[in-house]
Amino acid sequence: MNKCFFFDRDGIVNVLLDNAYVRKIEEFIFIEEFFDIFKYIKSRSYLAIVITNQQGIGKDLMTDEDLNNIHNWMQEEIYKRTNYKFDDIFYCGELDSARSFRRKPAPGMFYEAIEKWDIDTKNSFMLGDSFRDSIAANAAGIKSILIGDFYQDQADYVFTSLKDFIKVIDKIVS
Repeated sequence: MNKCFFFDRDGIVNVLLDNAYVRKIEEFIFIEEFFDIFKYIKSRSYLAIVITNQQGIGKDLMTDEDLNNIHNWMQEEIYKRTNYKFDDIFYCGELDSARSFRRKPAPGMFYEAIEKWDIDTKNSFMLGDSFRDSIAANAAGIKSILIGDFYQDQADYVFTSLKDFIKVIDKIVS
């Protein structure tokens, strides 16, 4: 079985836009601390998988092709900076109102990844910035790490910033 480190995208990999969706490459701005975390994870032989809600598709603000173009560009840029890429990207473009089993906080995308990649959930983590990330991860049996202003009981680990997480990453992730 494979150990995996799941990443939410907006707010962890790239800057979360205020009341907007990243709809084109020019709007995608990496969070610098992400690269240190990503290199650390990949150097420890973890799979790295994105699990992201992308409701902008359901709102007809972008298409699946637009999102795939952004993700292809993102992968190329990550490779240039780290010599690694995400092993896979799972996204749900449906509206929140659809109550999709794939859309976080439901665990559907995690279950898909677990089955596809033979993931050992007990030795895997989810790094996110929303309670939806921790609820979905924990429902799938994956330890959750939240970045932001959360209470400890909302995730297995809570840090105020990616910088704070980086300081202790080696104590949590082996």
